[in-house]
Amino acid sequence: MTGPRATLDPGARESLRRMRLQLRRARAAGTGQHQSIFRGRGVEFDEIARHGFGDDIRDVDWNVTARRGELHRKVFRADREARVIVVLADDSALRFGSGVRSRRDALLEAAALLLMAGAVQREQTGLIHIHGDRIEHVPPSRARGRILAAAASLPAAPAGPLDVPARLDAAFPLLMTQPLGSTVFWLADSPSEAPPRALGALRRRHHVTAVRVLDPWDEDLPQAIDAMAYDPVAGRLVRLQDRPEARAAHERWRERRERLWREWWPQVSDRMTLNVQSGAAAALADFLHLRSRAAKRAA
Repeated sequence: MTGPRATLDPGARESLRRMRLQLRRARAAGTGQHQSIFRGRGVEFDEIARHGFGDDIRDVDWNVTARRGELHRKVFRADREARVIVVLADDSALRFGSGVRSRRDALLEAAALLLMAGAVQREQTGLIHIHGDRIEHVPPSRARGRILAAAASLPAAPAGPLDVPARLDAAFPLLMTQPLGSTVFWLADSPSEAPPRALGALRRRHHVTAVRVLDPWDEDLPQAIDAMAYDPVAGRLVRLQDRPEARAAHERWRERRERLWREWWPQVSDRMTLNVQSGAAAALADFLHLRSRAAKRAA
């Protein structure tokens, strides 16, 4: 007997549909069917092969072409083996939201969209979902049904315990076993401590992009506010008031948050911030397409 089939709510389904259309348009604007929206060229040379329709002209090996009398190109290992891994750190701090949606809702949507994008691009795509001290690992696969099932299950995924932060260190061993040059999307709350040493090794091995979601209240407290709000980290209600000392403390917290964000992800092209009030489909599709084009120009 099979379990219940995972389904998407109408809003998430519409976001996936828009993301799929955006990615197909971006892919159609490329030079051929072998292009990936996730990355540029591979990072490790593998072999020489005949140049075919749609292959990047910049990969042509002109010395081999001159000797053999027909176009040949360099094949890079990432062209064959690299994978797309979505890491979702489902931390209790993500449950805050000043409006209808929480940061967790928006990050779950973004993770589902990235999995969908991997299925559309026919990439080997996998998921590492960290709930507190538990990890749900969906190994990379090109099986579209498996990828879409993982994406469909995310909007309804139960949250982890409030008193157990997501163990980000648990993802590193799994990621370091992936083929060199894989694409990793690191979806998490803004970091609250200095980057671990393992992050440097991970960034040297793979193409890592950080994605976070900010709430309007993360940037500035509303004017004349006097309200109760739930603090998911403290696990209790707190009173927010428009007082000078409260605004000064908020500004210090924001400055520290942004400093740590830049320490973890120094390159602007390796970090992306989504707005909890806006849909992620167009923003993610545009970001992936522009970064892919920039990588190919720099290759």
